[in-house]
Amino acid sequence: MPATREACLVLVAGLCLGACGDGGAELGLGQLRIVSGAEQTDTSGVLLEEPLVVEVHEQGGSPAEGVTVRFGPAACLPGCALPFSTELGRVAPQVEVVTDARGRAATQVFLSIPAGEAGMPIEVQSLELADTALFHIEPGNPIGVLIQVPDTAVYAGASYDLRAALVDRSLSPRSEAVTYHAETPAIVSVSSAGTLRAEAIGRGTVTATVGEFVAVAQVSVVPEGTVALGEFAVPSQVFVVNLDGTGRRMLAETGVLYGGASSWDPEGETIVYHYSANGGTHLRRIPAAGGTGIPLLTGALPFEESAFPAFSADGDWIYFHGYTLASLGGEIWRVHGDGTGLERVGPPGGTESADIFPTPSPDGTRVAFFSSRGHSETSTLRILTLADSSEVELTFDGTQPRWSPQGDWIAWERHDPLLGQGAVWVVHPDGTTAHRISPAEIPFNDFGLSWSPDGHWLIAISRFGPVVLALDGTALPLHLGGTPVYPAWKP
Repeated sequence: MPATREACLVLVAGLCLGACGDGGAELGLGQLRIVSGAEQTDTSGVLLEEPLVVEVHEQGGSPAEGVTVRFGPAACLPGCALPFSTELGRVAPQVEVVTDARGRAATQVFLSIPAGEAGMPIEVQSLELADTALFHIEPGNPIGVLIQVPDTAVYAGASYDLRAALVDRSLSPRSEAVTYHAETPAIVSVSSAGTLRAEAIGRGTVTATVGEFVAVAQVSVVPEGTVALGEFAVPSQVFVVNLDGTGRRMLAETGVLYGGASSWDPEGETIVYHYSANGGTHLRRIPAAGGTGIPLLTGALPFEESAFPAFSADGDWIYFHGYTLASLGGEIWRVHGDGTGLERVGPPGGTESADIFPTPSPDGTRVAFFSSRGHSETSTLRILTLADSSEVELTFDGTQPRWSPQGDWIAWERHDPLLGQGAVWVVHPDGTTAHRISPAEIPFNDFGLSWSPDGHWLIAISRFGPVVLALDGTALPLHLGGTPVYPAWKP
């Protein structure tokens, strides 16, 4: 027989006028006593066989017949105990039972989740009496190992606790010891207590094992850096965040869904971004530390919209594409950082062509972009030499090109014909050594990409979120929050 517990709580105008005791003395407006059924122990999902029985006495000590006792709602401590309604034939949030001639009322108790101490509140409102019956929920049979931090991104030298445990079907932890093992010891190490330490840049893997059950935790040890990104939301915004997910802050609202494509000046002090509103996009600039975004271009303009800015390496020019709603033909333009010196580079646009997504070479002599001139169904990668306006077509289809800081590669996004999905490709500016660098198992969206200042890494947007890529195909998923698009790596 489970142990019984006697308790009383007498409330008069919110004050306790008596003391609880085993004798059930006559106190205040009456007495509420738990007769049996409390302190039972079982696993979650069980309807306890022994009911919870309480007894109510009036102030003079006689049984309180015909008063209503309310069981519930559950007090989760963190486990939850729920009353069973015989009227409904199922568990209910709360049940009301009228006392019999002995002043007793009873209910069966269902142990819910998670494991741990659980409470069943008991209340007799008419006599201002209340108490709580306690139960203990044990974890059930194990179903696997749960790791609280299964995937994240950190810098080299950082450490954190994996917090793994063998769990039951309600994910309540059991007491068995977990064994940890670093599968990639050059990248991450792990202590016997489950503290992971990031040792070197790369994708790290740790296993957590209990008997036959194994779980895997992964971590991206990423290069240090800060990025600006757009937010695929309404309203959209530009936000700034570190690659390990820290320091996230909203910089500026950017209008509707596709706002937020941005570029940093070489000093990392100013960000130019495009703002989308009323069906159009326009360039704005804002201090990287925060402030108010102001229009980059003012006065009468030879185009109606401007978008996708890219600073030159020396910070003297901002390249972008401008177009009119009448022709929808994009043209490559540039302007100084203060909004002066606006000029078109390359040929004028037309109704059958568009030059878009410019990216200047680091030495400032050329501009790469995509153009649909001569290809009504697709756009190809082209390189314009500014000195003589000569142009080379590299015949690769795609979008969103970015010239590397060292000038040796141009990266872009394309629909890979072999994979049947989006992918990140690179090519030398002379058109040689074109190849895919993104893993086949990760599909990428055409939401922009950006090089790290040292040219060793790219950040791009996969279908699952932002990813840092290396030229050798290493992929490091990030955890930056929200739905990021159009990344721009801070110089």
